[in-house]
Amino acid sequence: MKSIGITDVGKKREKNQDQFFTGTIHEHHLLLIADGMGGHKSGEIASAMAIEIVVNCAQEKLNSHPPIFTFMKEALFRANEAIYKKSLTDDSMQGMGTTFVSAIVYGSQAYISHIGDSRAYVYQNGSLKQLTNDHSLINELKEKNEYNQDEEKNIRHIITRSLGTDEYVEADYELIELKEGDLLLLCTDGLSDDVSLEKMENILQQDVQLEDKAQILMNEALSAGGKDNITLCLMSC
Repeated sequence: MKSIGITDVGKKREKNQDQFFTGTIHEHHLLLIADGMGGHKSGEIASAMAIEIVVNCAQEKLNSHPPIFTFMKEALFRANEAIYKKSLTDDSMQGMGTTFVSAIVYGSQAYISHIGDSRAYVYQNGSLKQLTNDHSLINELKEKNEYNQDEEKNIRHIITRSLGTDEYVEADYELIELKEGDLLLLCTDGLSDDVSLEKMENILQQDVQLEDKAQILMNEALSAGGKDNITLCLMSC
């Protein structure tokens, strides 16, 4: 297993509110991304807290090899509770929160967890597949057959679940089987909003090193305008 994570503030934002972690803890390979939301520095604080708490939980718990999704539910509960309580202590942090997406790879299986619109993809057999379904107002309206494309510009960044904005939050989980040659891609909407699935797939097909694939993806998002912070993690199996 080899992994890399990179982030860029983009071309329009003054601060980078994204956070990520890649690493191995107790034989489990982790990719974590959080995209913070909130004014002043609160978005940065929320995303940093989410990553720090999940990493700390992994160091504390994964040595006993618990069921991965049981572990993630506990870790995300802790992170949500901590961010939510902190938001109540300071008016400038009121309403702060963060998206969250993670992949924990153990053996040949990848355990995907997500809240919000940060995404996970798997590249298998020359094809890129999105594993997560955005927790967004657009998707909710589509499910109810109430979606109006004319309104998309005004609502495209409204998410319906985030870590820390409410007392309780529920993540979605996905388990996939990996084989040699597969790639896992996690990213914030700074990449997925501006680089199409087809374009990402074409980049991942290139016969270059993992670090180069990551940088080409980043450059593509920046070339498309870099309207948001951009963060991505790549893992080769």
